[in-house]
Amino acid sequence: ILLIFIITFSLIISKDNTILNRIQSFGSAFSERSNQWEGLLNQDLGTIIAGNGVGLAGQRTINDNSLVFHITDNNYYKIFYEIGIIGTLLFASVIILTMKNFFENFKDRNSNDVMYFCIVIGLLFQATGSNTLTFQLITPIFWYSVGVLSYSENFNRELTL
Repeated sequence: ILLIFIITFSLIISKDNTILNRIQSFGSAFSERSNQWEGLLNQDLGTIIAGNGVGLAGQRTINDNSLVFHITDNNYYKIFYEIGIIGTLLFASVIILTMKNFFENFKDRNSNDVMYFCIVIGLLFQATGSNTLTFQLITPIFWYSVGVLSYSENFNRELTL
């Protein structure tokens, strides 16, 4: 199966350089939006800690009765902007505890669980350059996969970091 994947992937790259160009442009996606992070960190301390409010980062928002365009193309920026350090830490702790549980119980996992792991990692990676985790068709798949990875036979045990 791996050989088939490698052959197919190499044919796609040689036929159409779009995928290769996307991979090569990944680094520029970070640098193009660095001013968003600078603006975010220049806010007052209360806003940095608690955020600006859910839904206030998107294609357009209304602020002080004037139309303000605030475009975010990074889910992590969006999470930090909307729910601050507190919410970002809560989100990160759910993901970290899920991954910890997955690896601790890896010997009891099946191939479906590995697929769900790949879904979660792939979407977390994709969230660096787009708002993947807020897309209404993908969000349930992401959280369902997180739930599957969080489950273990020892579910009633105490969760500790």
